[in-house]
Amino acid sequence: MTKKQFAVILFCTIFFAFLGGIVSNSIFSGDPVTAQEQPQEKAAPRAGIQEYLLKENLFIGLVESGKFHLLAPRPSSPLSAVIRLTGMQMQEARPPESDELNLEPYEGKAVMVHGHNGGGWIYRAAVVDSGGPLVTALVIKVFGESVNQ
Repeated sequence: MTKKQFAVILFCTIFFAFLGGIVSNSIFSGDPVTAQEQPQEKAAPRAGIQEYLLKENLFIGLVESGKFHLLAPRPSSPLSAVIRLTGMQMQEARPPESDELNLEPYEGKAVMVHGHNGGGWIYRAAVVDSGGPLVTALVIKVFGESVNQ
């Protein structure tokens, strides 16, 4: 599967998950206006997406202030939401900072990263894709709030 095909599949998954929430709220309330007026608890992302991301060593997050803020798979605590990315392998005998990825080109965007989670670092990290304004807005809506809010 190419990166472009993967990006299309990811976008469609997020888009239809977002639309599914709107449609189901309208159907169950019987009135689209009522569904929008009722305060709702923030729904957790679908378990299937979380499991897929874990299985494929994929991470979705936002780059804000040059830092990768993990949104999915959902971090265990707010403190573990900021993850650093390095291109080096876990077993290398040098500090991970020596090959840390520069996230400046992705500032303000949603990104998908492939790599291995190593407790505060993602090793062998590679940015698979980044989203424009529409995809970033969908990622925030599906997986969580913007970090600066």
